[in-house]
Amino acid sequence: MMSRLPHTPPHTPCARFVAAAALALALPLSADEPLTLRGAIDLALTRNERVLAAEARSEASASRVSRARAFFFPELEVSGTYLQRGYESTRQIGDDTVTLQARDAQNTLSTLSWTLFDARAFPLYRQAKLLREASRLDALQQRRLLAYEASGAYLATLGFEAVLHAAESRQAFARESLDDARARFEAGLVSSNDVTRAELELANAELATSRATADAATSRLNLADLLVSDTPPALVAPMEILDMAAQPVAAGETEVDDTRARRYDLLWLESTTAAQREFAKEPMLRLIPSLELTGLYRTTSDEGLTGRDHDSSASLVLTWTLFDGGEAFAERAERIAQARAAEYELGLASRAVSTDVRIARARLVSEQASIRQAASAVAAARKNSTESSALYREGLATALERSDAAVQLFEAEVAEVRAKFSLAIAWLDLRDALGLDPLPESAPAQESVEGTNE
Repeated sequence: MMSRLPHTPPHTPCARFVAAAALALALPLSADEPLTLRGAIDLALTRNERVLAAEARSEASASRVSRARAFFFPELEVSGTYLQRGYESTRQIGDDTVTLQARDAQNTLSTLSWTLFDARAFPLYRQAKLLREASRLDALQQRRLLAYEASGAYLATLGFEAVLHAAESRQAFARESLDDARARFEAGLVSSNDVTRAELELANAELATSRATADAATSRLNLADLLVSDTPPALVAPMEILDMAAQPVAAGETEVDDTRARRYDLLWLESTTAAQREFAKEPMLRLIPSLELTGLYRTTSDEGLTGRDHDSSASLVLTWTLFDGGEAFAERAERIAQARAAEYELGLASRAVSTDVRIARARLVSEQASIRQAASAVAAARKNSTESSALYREGLATALERSDAAVQLFEAEVAEVRAKFSLAIAWLDLRDALGLDPLPESAPAQESVEGTNE
């Protein structure tokens, strides 16, 4: 499941903290070739080396199955020899001259080897097939994990830019407040302390903007590295995630009956555990005799006294290892222990599935309640900021009260971002626990950033 981050103050936002800002704030980004969340996931899945490496390992595992299968088929080897001697050896037999050793001689040997029976081949072949399936499941798991990581990085980039937008708004308001305070001071309506307070607030706002700018730039670089591509100038806010996350969680959505069949990590453990069991069977099968057929066919230009230029033979070889010093028993004990450890890990992972789903569902329900509270806090902080500004202009409020109201509004906006981000992550966590992809195939069309501004 996706990792959690501790609470972070608004002036030091981190990726997990601000990523859902795309779901809360509209950003003035260019619409030139925008990148959607689904597009980002597709880029990561087609370009990132982690997926490509997992797929390559899956191909290598399939090749090992072919190698294990080759044990059941015969081997044919042909070798040829050319020999040049310093002399030719002949004998006179009756009226015929027989060449015993020609000066130039050619020999060809064809060897057919076929293991007719070896009990060890069967568990090793089954192990290879199980490991091939495990490798395939691992590749699918890596794709799903990378899809979630790409989703988080995409949202993080939008979130950092949203916080930057909020910080720039705060800075613009602080600069406007400073100009207003200076004008009122020159008119003799306020003391110099109001100007000093406004200058302090502007300095804090500029510091927050600088930090947000660096965070946004760093997040874009991280996203580009993950996608193995340059990020476009415009990203699309995936508002459908927040819409789906806000829906009530029905009990049927969190049933774990079919979850184990979708969890690639659990299926991978099942395949590797079964492969360990098959591997543990091999040592004791060494004590069963093996039978091999060997066939030879030889041609030569050195016919000699036999007058035959070819020869053939066939043999059956029975091999029976009666005692190997105890090596088979030791390896069997080791592999059985390894298989037992794998079974324990499988049981632990299988038992954790139900717990993961229940925890994710409880967190989603909790975040759905928190988002309403955060929205109420933003509305109250915005109203307080507006009223404090109006009272300050009428001389009924101090510069300190006006500055505090602006800071409270900024903190409430960022807190709402955090709440919406937590809601989106809780929804993704539930889908992750259920073994689903980050985005449903039938997800609604994504809303563009420009559309959210209207």
